[in-house]
Amino acid sequence: MSNTGLIISHPTVRAAVDEFLGLLIVGQGDEAANLDALCLALDRLALASHFVGPESEVEHPDPPVRDAAQLRQVVTARFPMLGYYNVPSTLTTQIMEADLQVGDAVDDVADIASDLLKVKWCWEHTSDNDALWRFRWGYEYHWGEHLRNLQRYLHALRYGD
Repeated sequence: MSNTGLIISHPTVRAAVDEFLGLLIVGQGDEAANLDALCLALDRLALASHFVGPESEVEHPDPPVRDAAQLRQVVTARFPMLGYYNVPSTLTTQIMEADLQVGDAVDDVADIASDLLKVKWCWEHTSDNDALWRFRWGYEYHWGEHLRNLQRYLHALRYGD
């Protein structure tokens, strides 16, 4: 983990998680305001990921599994403008030969939310270190890819392809 000198505190990481999840529940107003807030919330999560690197602790109970269909409904209601987009099958190999796959922005937001709800649950039921470990692990192995693909898609929506 590289640190560029900027220090992100654990409360700041937690605030980034709460901001993202709160946006899904409360929103920021109209579609444009929600889209702007989503872009900012994703940026804050991405920034926080650079400064979270605790070691895992002893076993803790697993967070509850969330209903994926219900999360999709929440995301679709909050962000009706989100849709499908192109994703290359590989980024660093098969240059100019990679196949295109289909990304789903609603699924991206729902997957990020599902993982961050588990992080929030850990803060409330296990420990800060467990929550921060789950945040970092999820970013590296699951929701980080959704976040980065979604950021590119949102950039294209806002500023053109």
